Amino acid sequence: MGTGALVPARFLTGAAAAAGIAFINLIGNPAGFAGPYAIGWIAQAGSAVWGLLAIVAVTWAAALGVFAVRDQTAVTAPAAAPGRFRSRRTPW
Repeated sequence: MGTGALVPARFLTGAAAAAGIAFINLIGNPAGFAGPYAIGWIAQAGSAVWGLLAIVAVTWAAALGVFAVRDQTAVTAPAAAPGRFRSRRTPW
């Protein structure tokens, strides 16, 4: 699963998570079609550098959006009970 699909799956459950992933696909599929045309149009209007800078700007905006909605709590594994999940080969 792509990183974009992990964001709604972390905050939502069940049908809401499925709807979040579907919304990301709803945005991503047309963008995958129209993006190359937009980059070509920008490159024809000026320089290929501007097309690449447009990609950089969209990528940074997406990264800032992910950081804005991320959960601030750390995910930690529960502590194991004493004596459980130990290998018989370890002496301690």
